[in-house]
Order: sequence, then C-alpha cells, then structure tokens
Amino acid sequence: SIVGHKSHLGAGVILSNVKLDHSEIAVSGKNGFIPTGLKKFGAIIGDGAEIGCNSVLSPGSLIGRRTILYPGSQWKGVAPENSIVKYRQAFDVIARRDV
Repeated sequence: SIVGHKSHLGAGVILSNVKLDHSEIAVSGKNGFIPTGLKKFGAIIGDGAEIGCNSVLSPGSLIGRRTILYPGSQWKGVAPENSIVKYRQAFDVIARRDV
C-alpha cells in the first residue's frame, strides 16, 4: 500500500493486499476493471485523506486526496478526491420479553 502525505489511518484500519482466491488484482475504474498484473496490491491513499477507525480497504482500492472514509467503512474501488464516504447501518431495537 501507499499512504499519502499527511493522510491518516484510524485505529484498527485494515489494508488488505491479497484476494481470497489469490488471483490477479484489478482496480475498478469508470470504464471497467484495470488489471495490475500483481497478485499483491493493497491500497493507494491520497494526500490528506482520512480513513476512519475499523475501516477495511479491499485490494486495489484507490482513495483520492482529501477524501474521508467514515469509521467502519468497507471499501472497494475508487473514492474520488474531496469526497466523504459514509457507512450507515440500521439497528432494530425490540423490547425484551419477560422470562
């Protein structure tokens, strides 16, 4: 992985660099997949980017300059520069039954 100038990785961030099937890593771009020719390729994180705690970046992820990934994000692909990526999860709160 390549981490840009003044970028920040929060606690527990994982930058995965190998696919589960150990095949070649391709970057997902606007015009489809771009092969890297590599079986190990982590992430490229642009200058000033902020990656929130416990986020996971899949192999071949590209994070643009000054982009923010909120905590707990699971990212694959290209995040454009000057973007904010939010992960929102819904919770179901139900009443407990008397035992």
